[in-house]
Amino acid sequence: MTLARDNPFRVECLHALAYEFENGGSVASLLLRFEELGQRGAIVGPHGTGKTTLVQELIQEWQRRGESVQEIRLSASKRASAFRQVQKFVQEAPREAILILDGAEQLNWWQWRRFVRQSSSHAGLLITTHRPGRLTTLHETRPSVASLQSLVDQLVTDTHDGWGEDLPVLFEQHRGNIRDCLRELYERSSTKTLPGPAQGTGG
Repeated sequence: MTLARDNPFRVECLHALAYEFENGGSVASLLLRFEELGQRGAIVGPHGTGKTTLVQELIQEWQRRGESVQEIRLSASKRASAFRQVQKFVQEAPREAILILDGAEQLNWWQWRRFVRQSSSHAGLLITTHRPGRLTTLHETRPSVASLQSLVDQLVTDTHDGWGEDLPVLFEQHRGNIRDCLRELYERSSTKTLPGPAQGTGG
């Protein structure tokens, strides 16, 4: 079996990957667009499509520019306490900070409206959410087989020939969830199970 430290799909390798822009997008162009939107915007997309990865790249660039950034992540498993978390977060964040709310869909509409009012005096607000509508969409994550292939090409070496052979099927099986695709490739690599002929789409 492949040792975890030798697995090309291990967590530290995945964290080193940059967000896969399509159509010539870039962090710089997104930050410019964010400014044009009055420093309020949303990154929209389903689970596992790169929203958090993109947010981290934006944060790094803001920090490189000397901006103050404060981030909070909400999860479905702790939805009951989500509003208390954001209340504390917005109260403690300095006014000059750009606020990042990863997982805005965990707030109900009333909680969300209250959070927007309370954060209106801060320097900026960027959120991630599964569906558009809460703030103007800054960027929509649209995963594709091509983007999955590009990530795999960055991770594998010539000793892992064949790992990308059924990526279209894998992509469909996981309904475009790139994170889950890479997790399955990790499992395959750990057992050195090469992909075989397509067995169907898996619904």
